[in-house]
Amino acid sequence: MLLKMKTKRFGFWFNGIIIILSICAEMFLIIFANGTLVGFIVTITGVFSALLTSKKKSLNFIFGIVNSLSYAYISQKTGLWGETINALLYVPLNIIGVIVWRTIQKKFKYIKTKNLNISTLILIFSFNIILSMLIGNLLSQIESQSMAYTDAIASVFLFSATIFSILRYQEQWTCYNIANVILLVLWGYQLFNFNVEVCSVFILRILYLAVGIYGHYQWAKNPPL
Repeated sequence: MLLKMKTKRFGFWFNGIIIILSICAEMFLIIFANGTLVGFIVTITGVFSALLTSKKKSLNFIFGIVNSLSYAYISQKTGLWGETINALLYVPLNIIGVIVWRTIQKKFKYIKTKNLNISTLILIFSFNIILSMLIGNLLSQIESQSMAYTDAIASVFLFSATIFSILRYQEQWTCYNIANVILLVLWGYQLFNFNVEVCSVFILRILYLAVGIYGHYQWAKNPPL
């Protein structure tokens, strides 16, 4: 009982700190560095989407739709075409996610999670790497593309994470966290060509990684039913 209370208290403070940090960071950029509304929208909707996913709330997909559209806008401006295409693909996937999760909630009153077996997980990860190399090769043909193979790997793992999320597999968090580490490198490189919107996405990726680790813990502590 005491452990459960401490876990709830930690969750409350964690959520609060992440939300406050994201708002403060964006307000700082807007006030002192000519930050943009698009950058603010990307960060806030992204953080809320990730936090709601960790709590198994279907509302996460609604925030995900807005986040995907605004993220696609920033990605294409910085020449990350893999991320742009990925973000646009998330729009219909998020709509499907809302329908699937709400249907399950009506039937069971809660979100039932699942796990992949090790052999299936290894097979999927191997396929992701091969697909990443193929997509990276295609992206490298685009003159304005930046860091083609890094972009491709991150995009493929994020896409897998979204599919796993819709299907309620806990392995979504493994894919999200792998992608977020790669994306920190990708967007960190973009900081050399300073752009306030890029700063917004970089901050978002740091917060995403923190939420991803927390989300992994939240889903792992409740065994699949």
